[in-house]
Formats: sequence, structure tokens, C-alpha cells
Amino acid sequence: MRTLSADPVGEETGAPVPPELVALTTSLVRKGSEPLRALSAVELFLTRSRIPSRRLFPKTDYPVLIAGSLERRLGTVLATHVDVVPPEERPDAAPGTVKGDRLYGRGALDMRGGLALSLLLLRGFYWSSPQPPPLTVVVTTDEEKESRGAWRLTDQGMLVPELVLVPEPTWERVALGAVGRRSWTVSFTGEGGHAEGNFQRTASPASALAHLVARLPADFTPLSLSTLGTGEVTLPLRAEARVDQILKTREGEHRAEEIFTMLTELAERRYPGLQGRFGLVRRTSPWPPPYKTDPTHALVRRFLATAVRDGHAAERIVEQAVGDFNAFGSRWPTIVFGPSGGGAHGPGEWVDLASLGRCWKVYQKFLAGIFEGRRPLR
Repeated sequence: MRTLSADPVGEETGAPVPPELVALTTSLVRKGSEPLRALSAVELFLTRSRIPSRRLFPKTDYPVLIAGSLERRLGTVLATHVDVVPPEERPDAAPGTVKGDRLYGRGALDMRGGLALSLLLLRGFYWSSPQPPPLTVVVTTDEEKESRGAWRLTDQGMLVPELVLVPEPTWERVALGAVGRRSWTVSFTGEGGHAEGNFQRTASPASALAHLVARLPADFTPLSLSTLGTGEVTLPLRAEARVDQILKTREGEHRAEEIFTMLTELAERRYPGLQGRFGLVRRTSPWPPPYKTDPTHALVRRFLATAVRDGHAAERIVEQAVGDFNAFGSRWPTIVFGPSGGGAHGPGEWVDLASLGRCWKVYQKFLAGIFEGRRPLR
């Protein structure tokens, strides 16, 4: 039996970062912010690599690509996404620019570096194994929005993996869980009117909203504030805020209603004549719940051991962001482990190529260890 390897350049080169990993990441970053264009580039890579793939949900605006083992019962899934936050008009550097160990461009860190890593791992194991390994790469196209593709995959039982690996940026720390998230709107409505000379005595919806926002607990973050019907010295008819809630446990869902009820009533008493309202923002997929992966799970323990042997401290964290991994983690053991970088979602986004190479090495050793001598699942 041949030794399993995912080295994208064949034999060990001694280079800190596999050159093809840099080249593929650069190419994907240069595809820009249109997810379907980047998805087509991924399909072309797979076709040239002679790896089977297919699009799921092709008639939607959130198609999902799966590649490698296409059976429903799978061994390991590498979960990635191709979409990025739309770019600003003037990026700090041309997409795909390399300066030292940094590769710049929208999506370089979140997460086209992780996507390139996954594709090369799949190709390496696919080519070096005498039979296709139980490994599948999933590429979604709306992770930065509502993760509809990931939730549809899980809700319809289209995947049944033993383990999900997500190379999202974690600064080389191992995340065995993540917080959840929900968004709320809260507003106050009044009669408007002239405000000059009466700022301290007039009930302004903006003042009531500010009163409420200032008293929100630390796990609530205002995302936007807006008013309706303002003028130079005219009170607004309505003031509204969108507030994000970070959920560490599922019990936090009920706590939010209690907090908004209390704070709305306090503001209404302080500013008589105003009417306060709040409600959960509508969403076409579930709001991402918090999850925790069991650290005693056999494959999770093995991944942690691999990271330690490769020189990582294997620091275990709870991911403080949300994404596709919430959908996967709510169903199956899920590990998030990826490179370091900076400026995510901004025009100066960059990924640390040396860090990306170290992550690739951990994934390669872990997968080679679990695939050695094993037959694909039936």
C-alpha cells in the first residue's frame, strides 16, 4: 500500500510553505468577491485534478459544491466557503499581493487560504491513495450571510460525517465550540414636533433609544442606529436600532426578551408619550446556536495530539464568531483550526502564509494518520 500524503508538490521540499499552497491561495483571492466566479474556479481545479464533484441546490442563490467522496455516509469533511464580504472601492493593496509572509486581498484570511489548503489536501490524498479516501470538501457560497447552504445540508441529512474540520482563521488555536448569535430590532415612536429650547423636557425617540442602548449588557452590541423624520431642530418620529446578541448558552434566548422588556419599560417611564417595541429579526435560516464539541471524542483527541506533536500548544478556545460551523457543530463533532492574519472583512485583509503552511502540515499529518490502512465507508 502506498503511503498517504497530501504534499501538493510531491516530496518534502523543506520549504516552510508549500509553493502550490501560496499559488492557489493567490489565484483564489484574485477571483474577487463574486462567489459564483470563485466557485467556478474551484470546479475547474477539481476537473483538472480528476476529482469528482457536484453542485447542490444549483437553482438557488446559495449553491453548495461537494467534492471527493460523494457518498452520504462520509468519514471526514473539510468545510469551507468561497464567499467574502464585498470589497471597498479602494483596497490597501492589489488582491493577491505578497509582502514578506503576508498575502493581501479580500478573503485571503477568511477564508480562501483555508479553501486552498482543503483543495490541495483532497487532491494529495486522492492521488496517493490506492482507493479514494473517505474525505469530502464542502464549499458553501453564503457563509458571510445566512449560511443557508450549510443549514440545508444538515437539515436534510445530506451529510453524515464522523468529523467536520473547518480551516477558518483561529490564529492556530483549536476551537471546539462557538458562541451563537441573534439579532434584534428595538424602536421608539413619538409624535415628532419642534425641539428647540425643549431638549431636556421633550420626549424624543432618539433619547429613549439612547437610554436603552446605554444599559445593554456586554453581550449585546448595537449594529446600526437610524431615525425617521428628522430635521435641523425637529424631533424624529421614530428611532430604531439593530442589536446583536451573543449567545454562550441556549438559555440566553429567553434572557433577551426579559432584558428588552425591562429596558423598554424603563425608557417609556422616563420619556412619557413614547411607545417602545422590540422583536427578533427575521431570517431565512436558523439563527446560529452555540455548540460545544466533546473533547473526549476519539478523533478530536487525535487531532489535539497531532497539533501538540507538531509543536502547537493546542490551546482550546470557544470561537467568538459564528458561521457555517454553527450549523455543522450543532449536529456533529466539529473542529475549527486555521491560520493567523489580520484585517478580516476589510480592504487590508491579509493571511500569514507561514501560519497557513503550519496549519496545512497539522491537517496533513492528522488525516494521513486516520486514513492509513482504512477502507472508505460504505
